[in-house]
Amino acid sequence: MSAAESARETKARLASPGGWGRIGSATEHQRYIKQSGSRRRCPWCPKGHRKRAAYVGMANGVALTSGCEWHVRMWMDGKEPQL
Repeated sequence: MSAAESARETKARLASPGGWGRIGSATEHQRYIKQSGSRRRCPWCPKGHRKRAAYVGMANGVALTSGCEWHVRMWMDGKEPQL
């Protein structure tokens, strides 16, 4: 995990109203991105970019979506990716 990802997770944890790791809402909690484990074992991005789904979109310690880095960053910014 990079320093920026760790800082985002810490900021989200401090801003959390409670229920860390049990309840996650994309509309009520701060969103952040986390890189998943091994890139070789991860599936393909569901949006059809021909890239691996090596990133996870999280809110309040709960994984809500996964995909390639572009897809998850768009989700994190609140934009719906258009293909």
